[in-house]
Amino acid sequence: MNSVINNQNKQSKISESRLQQVHKFMNPVEKIFKTLPKPLELKSFYIHDLPLILGICEDIRKISLENQLNKSLIKAISDIKNTSPEAYQHIVNNTKSKIDPNNGIEKNSSKKASIVPLKDMCAREIRQTAEKNNKKRNKR
Repeated sequence: MNSVINNQNKQSKISESRLQQVHKFMNPVEKIFKTLPKPLELKSFYIHDLPLILGICEDIRKISLENQLNKSLIKAISDIKNTSPEAYQHIVNNTKSKIDPNNGIEKNSSKKASIVPLKDMCAREIRQTAEKNNKKRNKR
């Protein structure tokens, strides 16, 4: 599909079957992208976002949706999981707040003050937390 769009931009000749594919698949997708609340180009999504979405495992995808994480945080967490599963578990477990499922309000906890939600951290802080955890683990 990308090659067809590139050929159209160059004004090259495109086969009729390829044009039908574009009309059948790409036009509806482009309409969806045009109606998004935040403007996003299909080509940009295809190049930058789709590989990230397809390249992460299901648990990171779930965490990123629950915490509304941006791309840099998702990449940082994914890198940490690949390099140090223990540090990944530490970050995930220690950045969860205890929320009562009945009313959606945080439960009181002695650890509550030290918990920083993942979405409030930056990628650098996540990496630093992982490094600290690895250093502590190596000292033992």
